[in-house]
Amino acid sequence: MFFAHDAFEYKQKGTVTLKFFSSIYEKIFSHLAAARFIEDLTIASEKEKEVLFKMAKLGEEADIKEIKTPNVSVHLKRLVEKNLVVRIDRGRYKFYHPLFREFLVKII
Repeated sequence: MFFAHDAFEYKQKGTVTLKFFSSIYEKIFSHLAAARFIEDLTIASEKEKEVLFKMAKLGEEADIKEIKTPNVSVHLKRLVEKNLVVRIDRGRYKFYHPLFREFLVKII
């Protein structure tokens, strides 16, 4: 929703081309980060943030065994309750949105 709205805000007339979209992607991403992801991160405790950052480094999905943090299962359970990560299988987790991971990677 943000992307479409912002793209049309930046492009008053004409067609939104891939070239144009690529040129404004960072501006739109910054807007999205300010509007959503920063707020999402504030609800996580310091230990939960540590888990999020480690997950972000691992990729789109992470196995609980790959996240080297004490009490990782407790932190992941809380992150699921806060809707920041999703349990996709036994011991496997992913972010609620791929752009949230992208945001985390940018601020690490």
